Amino acid sequence: MDTELRRFEGDWDAFEVGGVEGHCRFIIDGNRLEFMGAQSWFVSRIRMDETPGSGRLKLLIEDSPLKQDNGKSLPCIYRFEGDELTIILGGPDDMEYPQYFGKVEGCRLFRLNK
Repeated sequence: MDTELRRFEGDWDAFEVGGVEGHCRFIIDGNRLEFMGAQSWFVSRIRMDETPGSGRLKLLIEDSPLKQDNGKSLPCIYRFEGDELTIILGGPDDMEYPQYFGKVEGCRLFRLNK
């Protein structure tokens, strides 16, 4: 398993910045990611960008209540700061990765802690 991918493993408490209020969780085991939010959930596979230090990955949605999103991928950027992980999820129809860290129109920003 990729060394960078190992850093993601675990059960993460999270909150969405500027989004739906309430507790959410990311459970990551290998390349499998489960997201459980206050009003949504999905199961996906993580595909890391091969470029070293890019801070980019894609989540390939395997199951969600929005069946039209199953099989689509979410372009994401991430960064680790100590024990905190910040991740910005692009939308299922986005072709480009989010360009910067902050609230981006059409994207979801999460702060995660173990």
